[in-house]
Amino acid sequence: MHIVCHMMSSVDGRSLTDGWHLGFASPCYEDTAATFKADAWACGRVTMQEISHGKDRDYPRGLAKEPIARTNHFAARDASQYAISIDPKGRVAWKSSTALDSHIVEVLAETVEDDYLAYLNPSAHRTYSAAKKTSISSMSSRR
Repeated sequence: MHIVCHMMSSVDGRSLTDGWHLGFASPCYEDTAATFKADAWACGRVTMQEISHGKDRDYPRGLAKEPIARTNHFAARDASQYAISIDPKGRVAWKSSTALDSHIVEVLAETVEDDYLAYLNPSAHRTYSAAKKTSISSMSSRR
């Protein structure tokens, strides 16, 4: 397995893209990424929220009528590419099951709200993985 960290950052280290002039950089970045022929790509919650065009936690409340088990649900095992969304608290309000033509896989912490899991429900063809940890820092501390 190979992991490639293909990122674009500003000279001053700021990650928010407001004010960036991406006319030249974006095509170059995407063309380079296409050469990797990757099966998946990953972004954090803030970037995925921009891609989803949704607002923070903008999903219906009251969907969960009872507690929902923290399990893994795979809606598409045969996608040509996957978009891995590192979103422990379940804040990205996806409008579809794809991001930039890639099937979304939400990586969540066990503390995610039941309503968010109900929002991602299997009939919506959304994939999620609910980790048995409470945060990304505790998820990455495995040895």
